[in-house]
Amino acid sequence: MRQPHPAASCLCVEFIFFLMWCTLECRKVVIIMKGSKMNPYSVGLVAGGFLGGLHAVWALVVALKLAQPLLDWVFALHFLVNPYTVQPFEMGTAVLLVAVTGVFGYAAGWLFGALWNGLVKK
Repeated sequence: MRQPHPAASCLCVEFIFFLMWCTLECRKVVIIMKGSKMNPYSVGLVAGGFLGGLHAVWALVVALKLAQPLLDWVFALHFLVNPYTVQPFEMGTAVLLVAVTGVFGYAAGWLFGALWNGLVKK
């Protein structure tokens, strides 16, 4: 049986957390009510800030050398053996990680806001 790429499960988990967070946070920031529109730029900024910030925290955990024990503990909680090894911290990689996920989050949030506005009854 073919195993999925390891990054696929991480991306799926992040996407699920993003959708749950977006559902909760968009209600606070944009005040979604029945029939209301939202500003795609605001939703993009909130989503991009959240994803970029989440990955900035991860980069900090890696820099503090706490990532490997954390992953080992999380896998052990699920009765699994951790197949991953955390690489040493590199500032350039951390900046790229935060930037790419922030841009992706902004694009996803903007698209969500634009689609919402297209589907909302006028």
